Amino acid sequence: YAAGEDLNEGILYRSIWYAAWEALSRFPDDPHADEWLWKAAYYMTLSGDAELAIRIYADRLGTALNAQGLSFGELPDWFKSGEAVSSIFSPEYTLMIEPITIPGHDSNFIVSIGHINDVETPGISCYLVMKEANQVKVDIIYNGYPTFGYFAMLRNNGFCYPKDVTGDGVDEIIVEQAGGGRLSSATLKVIDISTSPYTSLAFYNGQEEFIYDWIEDISLENGKYYINISKEYGLCDLTRNESLLWNGAWFELSSGSVLFSRSTDYSCQSDITLFGNDLPVQDTLSVVSDALHAYRPQQYDLSQKYDELRILKGVYQAFSGDIEAARMSFINIVESATTPESIWIQAAQNAYDAYQSQDDLYRMCSAIDVCVDYFTFQMGGPDVPPCVYRNICDYGQSIRAALDTAFPTSPLDMVIDNLKSIGVNIIHYGWRDFDLDNQAEIWFLTRYPHTGFYGRVWYQLWIAGQYSEGVKVLLVDDEIIMSSVVFKVVPGSEGRVITDYGHGKTIELVRHPDTGEPLITVRTIDAQEPVDERVSRFKELRKMLYEGNDPVMVYKQLAVMDDQFTKCPFSVRYWDDLLVEPDWRVRDEHDCATFYFTVAFAAELAGQENEAVRRYHAVWAQYPDSPFALLAQHKLVDK
Repeated sequence: YAAGEDLNEGILYRSIWYAAWEALSRFPDDPHADEWLWKAAYYMTLSGDAELAIRIYADRLGTALNAQGLSFGELPDWFKSGEAVSSIFSPEYTLMIEPITIPGHDSNFIVSIGHINDVETPGISCYLVMKEANQVKVDIIYNGYPTFGYFAMLRNNGFCYPKDVTGDGVDEIIVEQAGGGRLSSATLKVIDISTSPYTSLAFYNGQEEFIYDWIEDISLENGKYYINISKEYGLCDLTRNESLLWNGAWFELSSGSVLFSRSTDYSCQSDITLFGNDLPVQDTLSVVSDALHAYRPQQYDLSQKYDELRILKGVYQAFSGDIEAARMSFINIVESATTPESIWIQAAQNAYDAYQSQDDLYRMCSAIDVCVDYFTFQMGGPDVPPCVYRNICDYGQSIRAALDTAFPTSPLDMVIDNLKSIGVNIIHYGWRDFDLDNQAEIWFLTRYPHTGFYGRVWYQLWIAGQYSEGVKVLLVDDEIIMSSVVFKVVPGSEGRVITDYGHGKTIELVRHPDTGEPLITVRTIDAQEPVDERVSRFKELRKMLYEGNDPVMVYKQLAVMDDQFTKCPFSVRYWDDLLVEPDWRVRDEHDCATFYFTVAFAAELAGQENEAVRRYHAVWAQYPDSPFALLAQHKLVDK
């Protein structure tokens, strides 16, 4: 373990917990076995194998509180970190407990394990510990250790704490998790423990994790909790503020604003535009007006971006229904652009010609699309095309605004005809009850007027639902590469209706309890690629071996995996760069030395000594620079 001070790669950490595993297998009754188990769990979290570690921590908590009779207050002193040498590469873990209110239970705590209250950290895991009668139950709530392993300067710090932000009298568990290094952002999760199984509550953007930089506070106003968060846009000298409020089904955007500095930096203009798409139209107009006031075209290379903001203001004036003001904004750009070479002159003229009434909103958006060279320059790289179409006008917003203003009282069964009449290119559509409430929704696929990056064609999946205030149209996915979808309900959803639409993602439709307003939550399906399935299968078999299942059975199945492939089963072909001509190469998706050593170890535990020796020799020969070669050498010395 002396090498621990210099470790900063997952493979090195993994070899340490394998050494602890070896010790536990050989000498389970040794006085040091308890210490070895703490070390195994600790280095699992650093190596990217935390799915094993969190199970160990949960089991040890349950044993300590039930079989050993420890009190909750004794847990911090009972816990052992497990690092061989404490350093920036192997930080010390601590255990922290915090009470949580759960009606009907006597004593309840959130237990957090990790390098807590420090920036440079591998992350944390969180557990809900509840006392029922004379028995303590431990549930894993959150695994915040990185799947790719820990390295110095990761800044993966996280926090789990209780707060009733829904107003139902039961604390939710708030999870804040940073990640990505020194310029990282953070993700916010709100876990509802009043349901079985526990669920992550959705945000207004249809996601269960919300990206932010910091939480200003959680305030209580007129009996309602507001989560007030901020996000700083890189080097742009501006900050986005949002106030989130639980509406009974998701956290809606109660209010939002952008604080500008006196700067001519336009590098985050796209972020301003995207944020505006989430806000009410009048709020977005206020944000764009503030941006125009803050950003002056003092430099020639920024002048066209200033015109882009001007045309964006006209777009939102159109969305608000102010036809005269929008057309005036467009013609003003034509007559007084910041530079005669501005590419937005023609775009503004096109918008002015296309936009005559609210029926023309979608056509106006199509007319504004421009192939922008300075936007391409921001992306960098020698293989970037000369220009990229800039969808300054949000098509989803134009569709919703057109339906709200041109067809405000039109029923759901008229949506397709209404969309076609305003110029939307609908490829396919149909009816489906996505939440099984006996109220069917309409789904439809569209194609944008222009092709995407490098001429690629993308399709968009939408779902429209009726509710008390009319019809709401929701954009589900705008990166579909095929002009078809196939819906099927995912089994085992525990009372929830989760639907796979065949493009690596699932959707869940929920409705507001009072108005029936729909919201779609989109989730990415894990393990879509064959190589991921192999890694998943390997980890499943390794877990079985670690937990003491029949080693003969496990070895046979690992040997089958080995025999199926002439090379490591985790070696896959890939493109160096998806944006250029394919350059097929081979990489290891998971550590191959780990795989072959595990097969050898399984053979040893299964009593197949000759096979174990042969396989240990192969690890030593094929991966001489791997720490697993060192472990194999020690094994062979004993043989």
